Amino acid sequence: MERLYISWMSFSDDSNVSVIENLSQFGIEINCLFETACAKISLLLINSGVIFCGKMLEVAIDMRRTMPHIPAIIICHCTSSIRGSLLIKGMDDVVSPAIDPIELYARINGLHRRYDQGQYIKKIGDFYIDYLDRNISHKKISIPLKPREYLLLEYLIKNSPKPVSRTHILHHLWNCRHDPGTNSVEVHIWRLRQKMIEYAPNAPQIQTIKNKGYVIAVSGNGQKPLQ
Repeated sequence: MERLYISWMSFSDDSNVSVIENLSQFGIEINCLFETACAKISLLLINSGVIFCGKMLEVAIDMRRTMPHIPAIIICHCTSSIRGSLLIKGMDDVVSPAIDPIELYARINGLHRRYDQGQYIKKIGDFYIDYLDRNISHKKISIPLKPREYLLLEYLIKNSPKPVSRTHILHHLWNCRHDPGTNSVEVHIWRLRQKMIEYAPNAPQIQTIKNKGYVIAVSGNGQKPLQ
């Protein structure tokens, strides 16, 4: 098995969980998600400790929204009912902090085999979305994007040719269900347009549709695994 680079985030007061540290003996390198948010992630470990159910479900939904193709395991003390809810919300596995490191390694190994490299990259029109590196390129020319710019462009491409409203963008990128009255969406659209013009001038550009939102007209927008 190739060396794995795993990022993890903790909601527990004890950030030095022994089961996480013991994974290093299997050739797994652990990084803090908050320090390597844009780095290559092979698997995401979420240590929830004794965090309450509602927050765990919120985390699960948010992880699947922002990193839909990255395997994710939650480590927490919870009932079978909560475990079932987390799995329904998109977590790939839910384990106890008392799990033996060899079992956790075996579960990680199994997940990694199922999430083969081909599933990390999608081709939509002439755009390539790399969910692992969180990178988007047009005709294999990479567009340097900040995390939120990546999420915005990915969202527009995946919804093409349907316009995406300002309200939906706020919810998707900022998790805001109510308009805060800022111009954050407009600023991000403007910056993204400038980068598209500079790095991918031949790509479909972002258009504003009055009273409907923003759209990027990607031809042949069926999602296909990279061959």
